[in-house]
Amino acid sequence: MFFTIESAEKTLPRLKGLLRKAIHLNRQLQALHAESLINQEEIQVETEDQNIHYQFEVVKNHEQLHELTEDFYGVMEQIETMGVEVKDLEQGLIDFPGQFEGREIYLCWKLGEDRIRHWHELDTGFDARQEIIELD
Repeated sequence: MFFTIESAEKTLPRLKGLLRKAIHLNRQLQALHAESLINQEEIQVETEDQNIHYQFEVVKNHEQLHELTEDFYGVMEQIETMGVEVKDLEQGLIDFPGQFEGREIYLCWKLGEDRIRHWHELDTGFDARQEIIELD
């Protein structure tokens, strides 16, 4: 599936919402994972009575991690079914497969940009993106 600038821009309203949700879920996962590691270290140094409380917290965190992970991958799957490639989740960097002069390229968009204004070759990335020059 190849995108034109117009077809790619039509996906932006939905894509923006999904991308923001994925970024938010990813940050929650990272924070909960870090908290869970701290709790595991605390279990090793606590007495047996306190250990039960911390074990409960670890189980609770594990359940939350599992639930957030399922939500995260569900959102990422929705993004992927749109035919785009997430290149950098934290930056909100997305590539749309496209064609130019008979070769495959990527139309490049970053969360916060109002339109798709850049492209790059398949073997390059964000640093090599070039501005799209629209011909009248």
